[in-house]
Amino acid sequence: MDILNPWIINSKVLPTGLQILLLFHLRLKNNPNLQAKKILGFSRKDLARSTGLSYNTIQSGLRELERLGFIQLDPLNKGSKQLVRITEPTEYNWELIQERLGFHFKPIDTDKK
Repeated sequence: MDILNPWIINSKVLPTGLQILLLFHLRLKNNPNLQAKKILGFSRKDLARSTGLSYNTIQSGLRELERLGFIQLDPLNKGSKQLVRITEPTEYNWELIQERLGFHFKPIDTDKK
């Protein structure tokens, strides 16, 4: 994984989950072969080295991203290398996102009668 500028991965600038998600998106952007499937292999050790975060902090960030629906971890992969799929906006957990934002989006009625 690429090492980013320290100000980008500083926890005071970005929360842990967002730092990890940005690293995943950066890797997708730089590798056209991964863009179609949006499935990445990674290790927590690589993430720790790239971000300077602890293993436990990375674990909590990954759990948070999965809870919000931004990523989907492979449930069968328990080794040091893991697979993650970057999800589409239609797969996000919008109820939880709206709850955390403190407001609810109004559905747009596209079928006008």
